[in-house]
Amino acid sequence: MRIAAFKMPGRDWVTYYDEPMGASMVQHSGYVRISEFVDVTFPPLPVDVVVESQLTALASAEQELRNQFQTKLDQIQSERAKLLALTHESQS
Repeated sequence: MRIAAFKMPGRDWVTYYDEPMGASMVQHSGYVRISEFVDVTFPPLPVDVVVESQLTALASAEQELRNQFQTKLDQIQSERAKLLALTHESQS
């Protein structure tokens, strides 16, 4: 894989893209290439490490979704309680 370093003017961080993505980022996102492209070979991680990382990421995504769901459910239940309270007030 051939990658190079890119930077967005005015930002403090550097990111790395392969040739096709780098060209797209320069053209559409304002990034500037700040290094030459170099050939890089990334040695793969052991399968058990990759699977464990994927399981952790999925568990985190699931928990985030559960939290979002609970927040929405709490909002609906609160609105329902307010409406029921208004109904009881008008009958008094």
